Amino acid sequence: MHIHRIRIVGLALLCSLLGTMARADNKLNCTLLDDTGKPPEKIEVVLINTASNKQWKKKTDDKGMVEFKGLPDGTYRLEGAVQGFLLTKADGIELAGNAAKTCSPVLVSVNKLNELLSGSMDAARNAKPDVAIEKAKAAVELAPTIPQTHNMLAVAYATKGMVEEAMGSVKKAAELDKQFEKNVIPIQMEAIGAQASQALTKQDFDGAIAKYKQIAELRPNEPSVYYNMALAYGHKGDFDNAIKSIDKAIELKPDDLEFKQRKLQLQDMYLKSTEKALTK
Repeated sequence: MHIHRIRIVGLALLCSLLGTMARADNKLNCTLLDDTGKPPEKIEVVLINTASNKQWKKKTDDKGMVEFKGLPDGTYRLEGAVQGFLLTKADGIELAGNAAKTCSPVLVSVNKLNELLSGSMDAARNAKPDVAIEKAKAAVELAPTIPQTHNMLAVAYATKGMVEEAMGSVKKAAELDKQFEKNVIPIQMEAIGAQASQALTKQDFDGAIAKYKQIAELRPNEPSVYYNMALAYGHKGDFDNAIKSIDKAIELKPDDLEFKQRKLQLQDMYLKSTEKALTK
């Protein structure tokens, strides 16, 4: 029985070794091009197994092509350094089962990417959300693995009040880089705030107030939310709640002169509305 058990173990080890050898037979052919569709000069690229961190180094040929053979199953990324460029679309390459796969990384000009991102930000700041979205989408298309592109698209969506789209983009940025997690709530607030502004433009004061209440739930200690809510109540003619809201803003930011001046204005409007009601 003891000998029989040894043979089984030996057979299991042999099968394990054969399995390992079989798994190490994936092939990857990559073609590197720049963002104009041209191959770069011969450059050294590094293929990295993201689990084991094992690396394979090779140089591209004149056509930007490079081939890796005998790769074990796993997830890979390709890295390569060219001054003034970022290598994108080179992550999350899955290999398994003796596969022969291709990849098409793109070397994106940093200047071109920055131009798109800054153009999107300028458009967002100047109340041109459609232009901001268009430029941010172009940046994402060029560099989908760069979190800044998704974050900028989230900001662009937020300026137009597109909450679901904004949240999807900022969460993608956070997925790529955890430091962008801190932007999730501010961008959500920005998107809902844009919806509130749209409601005010339509004189839908109840709709605007409802949106500001949503923002207050996300960040109850943000004074500007209560200031905006006070303005919405004031437009509606609900001065009791307007003054309560501005008082909350002042409580959170007691040194803000604009808040105090707005309270005086709301109190004056309240007195005038009361006098008008009494003279009827």
